[in-house]
Amino acid sequence: MLLAIGGVFVAGQNERLDAAFAAQMAIDHTRCFESSQLEPGQLSAVAVEAAFQRDQGWSVAVPAVDELELQDARHCEYAQGGMAHLMYRRDGRPVSLFVLPETVRRNRDLEIMWHDAVIWSENNRTFVLVGQEGQAEMASVAASIRGVSR
Repeated sequence: MLLAIGGVFVAGQNERLDAAFAAQMAIDHTRCFESSQLEPGQLSAVAVEAAFQRDQGWSVAVPAVDELELQDARHCEYAQGGMAHLMYRRDGRPVSLFVLPETVRRNRDLEIMWHDAVIWSENNRTFVLVGQEGQAEMASVAASIRGVSR
């Protein structure tokens, strides 16, 4: 009985941690887009990849997906360290892809703070896609990104 109660408690804690994690990504998504002064097409994926390797000491692959147009890229801080924030436009609407190195989280689809978030991990990295496209659309975009990720 105690084991079952403990399992429910841990599951509830994980839900809250995932929600807090996604909320921070949604806040960064909004804040960074509000302050970005670049227009889509002004920044190349190759330049972003080289800058992250040079400035942060780790590589980030910038996915090229037909429906996403790269607008900006930043290094952002979060509770466990630094992450890449790749800022895209999809039909003019902002969509963010966060890449967290050396981090593995469980796969989740969440709605938080009027944003949809898709979280997945592969190759010892966690990816968080954030936007207001609707959960089904965000899952589709995430699948496209996963299809071209290196």
